[in-house]
Parts: sequence; C-alpha cells; structure tokens
Amino acid sequence: MGTDAIGRDILRFSDALPVGICVIGWDRRIILWNRTLADWSGKKSEETIGLLLDEIYPNLKRPSYQTRIDQVLNGGPPAVFSSQLHPSLFDCRHPDGTPRVQQTSIIRYPGGDPDTVSALIIIEDVTELDQEIRSARNMRDQALRLAGERKAAEESLEQLNAKLHLLSSVTRHDILNKVMVIDGFLGFAEEMATDPTLAEYLEHVRAAAMIIQNILLFNREYEKIGQSDPAWLSIEAQVQEIEPGDIPVSCDCPGISVHADPMLRKVFSNLYDNTLRHADGATHVRVACQRTGSGLVITWEDDGPGIPDDDKADVFNRGFGRNTGLGLFLIREILSITGIAISETGTPGEGVRFELLVPEGGFRYD
Repeated sequence: MGTDAIGRDILRFSDALPVGICVIGWDRRIILWNRTLADWSGKKSEETIGLLLDEIYPNLKRPSYQTRIDQVLNGGPPAVFSSQLHPSLFDCRHPDGTPRVQQTSIIRYPGGDPDTVSALIIIEDVTELDQEIRSARNMRDQALRLAGERKAAEESLEQLNAKLHLLSSVTRHDILNKVMVIDGFLGFAEEMATDPTLAEYLEHVRAAAMIIQNILLFNREYEKIGQSDPAWLSIEAQVQEIEPGDIPVSCDCPGISVHADPMLRKVFSNLYDNTLRHADGATHVRVACQRTGSGLVITWEDDGPGIPDDDKADVFNRGFGRNTGLGLFLIREILSITGIAISETGTPGEGVRFELLVPEGGFRYD
C-alpha cells in the first residue's frame, strides 16, 4: 500500500503541520511520515515508508500498545498516550538531544480507499506545557512548604512568647515583692536614723527602689501592647475613662472612633498624668478633633508652661524627663501599632499641644 491510499487532505497538509503525523495500514506498515516527524525522529520519510512501525520502535510490540491499536483499527475509540504517564511511542528529541514530552493520539482513518482502513497517529510536542506544569507544581509545593514552615515558626514563636511572658510575669512579681520589703525596712530605718548623712543615704535608696518599681510597672504595661487585635474605639469614651484629678478635661470629638490598640485609654491617661506632673498652674485640658487632608488630627492641649523647643524632639524617647521617662515613650509605641503618629507642637509658655495624626481609613464617624 502506498501514499496513493491516503486522502488528498492528509497529503497536502501533513508536511505543513507543526505536529508529527504518521499513518499506518491494517498491517502496521507506514504509509505516511510527515516532515515534522522526520525532523523530530531523525528518520527521513523515504526511509520509513513501507516499514513495520514496531520494527522501527520495538516498544510498540508491547501487548498494551498492540491491543489499543487493534481496537482503533477495528472501529474503537481513539487512543491517547502521554509520555508523562507512558514510555514515548516514538523516540523524538530536541536538537540538544533531550527527549520531547509527547501526547500521542491514534485515530481510525478510512483513507482514500473505502476498502482500506488506516490509523492516523498524531504526535504533539508538549514539552513547554510540561515544563510550565512542573514549574507551577514546584511553586505550589514551595508555597505549601513555606506556609508549613511559617506556621510551625509562628507556633514556636507563640510558645516562646508565652514562656517569656510567664517568666517575665513571675520575675516581675517576685522583684516587686522584694521592693515592698525594702520599702518597709526603709521606713523603719528612716524612723531610727538620727544622723543627717545616713538619712540622706536612705533617701537615695528609697528613690532607687521607686525607680525599680516604676520600671517594672512600665514593663508590665509594655507587654500588653499588641496582645489584643486593634478595635474601633470611641475617642470620647476613652477620654471619659481617665481617672479624674484636679484639672478638668473636656472632649469635643462627638461620634468619632479610631482604629487603635485597646490600650488607647492608656494613651489619654498618660497624657493626663503628664499634665498633672509638669503643667504647673494649668487649669484645664481640651481634647478636640479636626479632619485634615492627611487624616484626622486629635489634639490634647493644656494651659500650662508648655515644653521648651530644645526638648520637643526628645520628649518621646525612653528615659527622657524628670520622672521615669517612660510615659510618653509608651504612648508613641501604643499609637504606632495602627500607624497613628504623635508630635508636640505647642508654644512654650502657652501650654502643651500634642497632635495625634490618624491616617485615612483609621477613623470613622459613628
């Protein structure tokens, strides 16, 4: 049987197709071997026409392949083989010698002679698709691995944080108890001291003990930052939670909430404590809100002496100030969790003015 038995359409277009085309007759002899398949296999068409296909590729003698080809020739459904799952039916290679990943389809084809039954074999090169699939799988596997590693790391970090928190809590509790013991014995010693020099030394000891106590209390508060998820908090409600003192506080932020750490109440109580400690002669505190092009500005103003210009850049640094130097530092840390910035913009001699800038999306009107 020769190429005359093949339909004109196959003869005309097979060499132009970007896939390998082979046609075999009922006897498994090759009738057509197109140009693409010749390039891929290294076997010219004139060398293969008339040969038995399984003589060129002995692996096709396997019963599984023979059975499927017989089924196709006998009118069964098309057979599809992928070299990702099966050995390649045809040894087709790239110019660099690497095998082409193939998808091979075998279809019953009557040909030009109605009394002749042939099988049309189409070989597609799916190497690039296979590489993309493998790359996608590798990316997926890597992402899953990283996600698993991240989850394990987060769980380990949570356990470590819990242990550190417990250790810190127990240690702080024990030290505070010792400070209380020191405070008690200092009281007895001060009552018994008649030497002015000794009394002065005891005063220094008490001051040092108070500093230790304040640092421990600060650490307890600092540990709470970020432990709870940020929430929408009413500004007026937070200001109202300030423990009342000698200086009245007014708030003009009706119906405004900010997205902040639940310790926002500590921000306002620390600002109030700062006013009580440093604003000598202050008679009132005013909290107000104003929408600007950058977001929402919350102002805290008193009518005390204010802060000298030389100190404005340092007031939020840890350790700065006449007392513990921790209150304003803690305020800045709490606010920074949700991107709220704080600065001091008051005029010396006219009182402090702390400005809290809440970014867009971080506030709402209830």
